[in-house]
Amino acid sequence: MKKLLFSFLFSVVFGLFSSQSIGLIGSFNSWSGDVVMATTDNVHYTLTHTFTANAGVKFRQNGSWATNWGGTSFPSGIGVLNSPNNIPVTPGTYNITFNRTTGAYNFASTIVSDNISFYGGFNSNATPGESLSTPDGITYSKSDFYFNAANVKFYKSNAPIKTWGGTTFPSGTAVENGGDIPLTSGYYNITFNKNTLAYSFQVAPVTLIGDGISGGNWTTDVVLTSTDGGKTFTKSGLQLVAGEVKFRVNNDWATSWGGTFPSGTGLLNSDDADNIPTTPGTYDVTFNRLTGEYAFTVSTLATGETVKKSKSFVSEGKLYTNKQGNLSVQVVDYSGRVIKTISAKASSNGIELNLPKKGNYILKLNDEVIKFAY
Repeated sequence: MKKLLFSFLFSVVFGLFSSQSIGLIGSFNSWSGDVVMATTDNVHYTLTHTFTANAGVKFRQNGSWATNWGGTSFPSGIGVLNSPNNIPVTPGTYNITFNRTTGAYNFASTIVSDNISFYGGFNSNATPGESLSTPDGITYSKSDFYFNAANVKFYKSNAPIKTWGGTTFPSGTAVENGGDIPLTSGYYNITFNKNTLAYSFQVAPVTLIGDGISGGNWTTDVVLTSTDGGKTFTKSGLQLVAGEVKFRVNNDWATSWGGTFPSGTGLLNSDDADNIPTTPGTYDVTFNRLTGEYAFTVSTLATGETVKKSKSFVSEGKLYTNKQGNLSVQVVDYSGRVIKTISAKASSNGIELNLPKKGNYILKLNDEVIKFAY
């Protein structure tokens, strides 16, 4: 009995004090291999690390995903065990601490810098406003920020307090005690140089990535276009193959969307199981950042080019063609949804499509694509 009790106590004590490795992993190292943190007590862990770009990171134990911690706050917060969220880290060099017992983490910048922020109509002109981060104490930035009002200024809250404004948008040179910088509402990447006072508001790009793009992969992004400050994005004539894609911001996984095909409302920061499955074809793509709604619509450019070569046509709900033999016919609507699939033998009297309702459709017949109204 005493031996059993001793063995039990030994196993408990050994489990509590046995060495546990904690490492940092993320997009900064392509989620491959942990940067191991130092510890003297298996509770408190430390690391000094430089991030050259925005990154999503997690802490994990013993190089395994069985035990990991994520979060949504930066530069400090409480890590959530096995959270789906990545901690959003901005560029800079940090003294990083992590408590394995409480999950508390902190990224303390090693750079001595000013406290520079921006404020404006988006926060009722309250100072200090939204903080900017800096890797060097000179260039300050914030990624993917949404402005819903049309004015902004930069602000330094440590002594001596300063305010900078400007007259041009999306870029210019700020003036101390200047007026409001005119701004178009939207999502922007913001930069401000403390020495030159140069500033820039660049639309945070939304891209598509994945092996569902013809010639594509999971490392190269296809950029979508926005003309309204990054609220809506489009891409015409995108060639897709069988595979999967996702939308994301700033060529990074900190903000991304998965979902269904050919349209839907994007699932924010979803896992690989929610990648958007693609159907081969040429599509016009739309994406709305405000709502997350997106659509892959069969490209009117592609169908228009094919119609000129078409040897077949649809009239009054019937397909007429000079093709011979057994035919395979598919009818889709303009969202790419399959309406009807038919296997029929060619006939000079036409093939009845039996469409369920009036509308605009696209018919696929072997090597032909025919756009028609019914």
